[in-house]
Amino acid sequence: MRRSTLGGMSAVQANNRSSLAAPSRMSNIAADKRHSLAPPRKSSVGGDLSRRSSVFGRGGGGTRADPRPVESKKYFHESIKRVIAYLTEHAYDRTISLKMLTTPTTKDFQFVLEFLLRGIDSNYSLDQTKAKFEDEVIGVFKALGYPFEIRKQALYTVGSPHSWPALVATLTWLIDLLEYSEEVLARKEEDCFDADLTFKIFFEYLSKAYQTFLDGDDDSPELDDELSMVFESRNGQVKSEIEQLLAANIELRASLHSLHSPSPLTHALQQSEDLQSDLGKFKKLVSQMGQHEQQLSAKVGERSSDLRATQEELAAVVVEVEQLRATLSVQELSPADVLRMNGERNRLELELKGLIGAKDDKTGEVLKCEVDISKQSDAVQSLLLDYTSRATRLQLLPESATNAHGRKLSCELVASSAAGGPAKVLSAELLHLLKPALSDLKASLTSQLHEAQEQLLKLQDQVDRSEQAKQDKEDETAGLERKAAKLEAIFNSEKETLYGDVDELTRRSEKVLGEALELRAQLAAKRSSAQQALGSLGSELDANRRQWAREREELYSALIRTLDRLMNHKVCCCCCCCVWYRVCIWLQGVVVTCVSTADEPQGFFFFFLGG
Repeated sequence: MRRSTLGGMSAVQANNRSSLAAPSRMSNIAADKRHSLAPPRKSSVGGDLSRRSSVFGRGGGGTRADPRPVESKKYFHESIKRVIAYLTEHAYDRTISLKMLTTPTTKDFQFVLEFLLRGIDSNYSLDQTKAKFEDEVIGVFKALGYPFEIRKQALYTVGSPHSWPALVATLTWLIDLLEYSEEVLARKEEDCFDADLTFKIFFEYLSKAYQTFLDGDDDSPELDDELSMVFESRNGQVKSEIEQLLAANIELRASLHSLHSPSPLTHALQQSEDLQSDLGKFKKLVSQMGQHEQQLSAKVGERSSDLRATQEELAAVVVEVEQLRATLSVQELSPADVLRMNGERNRLELELKGLIGAKDDKTGEVLKCEVDISKQSDAVQSLLLDYTSRATRLQLLPESATNAHGRKLSCELVASSAAGGPAKVLSAELLHLLKPALSDLKASLTSQLHEAQEQLLKLQDQVDRSEQAKQDKEDETAGLERKAAKLEAIFNSEKETLYGDVDELTRRSEKVLGEALELRAQLAAKRSSAQQALGSLGSELDANRRQWAREREELYSALIRTLDRLMNHKVCCCCCCCVWYRVCIWLQGVVVTCVSTADEPQGFFFFFLGG
């Protein structure tokens, strides 16, 4: 993740004392397009970089020879390609091409050098006056520690063949420096935010505070402000990381929703149609490349026929020369005529050699141009394929796609051109058709992202309110549980008292229940034999039911009499009225329940056992 500098501190201050912030490139190196929070200022690279010997080192005391093959054409072209690649990767804001960097103007060199130096100091600006430009460039490279001499005469004639290769070598050295700085910064950024970073920050803070204390300064608000700025910066970084994670979460949810879409067959058919379209395009490209190959073969044939014709002409000229020599041998010439004719012959031979060499050079240039055109066509075709793939994923292709809105946004390479007119390379207009469409899509996605972020904030607010309400309900539930515990304790004490009063009745019911259980055990043991005597047992069971019914009626009458006596006794014995009243009420409920629910004699005894 890219991090902005803390701002408010100049490059000289950054070199005079170490910072508590995360490790950053000296003098706000911003090759990754970070923006300083400090106000805009115009700085002098030469003055700021004079203190940076700890990172880049200082220049040597004496001039030494450059071991690089600067005068080699191969090394020169490779260096230019490397400069173009670096400028392209880092979004150079001006037009750049191989032809321009082969023979540049002084302005072109100034723009390129200023862009590269802004990778070291984002606020740097070259002095455009002719009188100070050469001195400033030499001072900058000396401050950076460039180990070789830069001649001022080379800066006066930038694009000349004898000075430009050495300046290109200085640009490649500066690019090596920037790439090394970017790599070091990336590794430091990966390693600095570990579990011990807070400890390191506080250790440095305490070290500086103790140093100021030893110096006699008991109050150092600058250190506190710097520490607060560090943590504010880290908080901002954490917030940005959270926002990125939320955005990634939204994208993953959208991807999950798309994966759970109810019509995968439609998507597969659409993808199949896209693949068929791409297959047709590839076939068309293959046919175009075949035509291009045929055109090149035809040109090679034409060049071969021209070569044969030239050779035939040369042979005819040789024959004619021999004839002229034979004629000359039989003629009587003066020595002056011989000298004149020899001079004319030498002149013609030199002109012939020059024409043959010029022809060979032109032929080589034509072949080289054709090879370059073929390579550039391949590169453009690769870019178009990448554009087609990405546009398909963004639902811009084909015309029926969601984001295409019926517009034809496909772009193909046009192999042929109108005779006598400018060549049309692409089938679509980049500035008038494709760029507005992509801008509209970007604006739409940006608005959707903002809406999603607002919705996320609303949902987060609702979650916070729900959490607060949940906490309130939990507190209320805890209070009710405490009340329930108190009531349960009171209920248990009263139940123990009631159990003591009904122990006698429980013993009687247990006796009857024991008899019933013994009878059930006997019935279970004799179940096989009881199947044969079912009839006799049925009559015995009826008799027992009648007997138990009579016993139940007698017991009910006895309980009613007991209740009447207890109610009468309540009036006389006020001291124990509460206990007896509870017993009476309980026994009355028992009797009513037995009468209303017990259909069999066992039900009565089981009721007493459960009570």
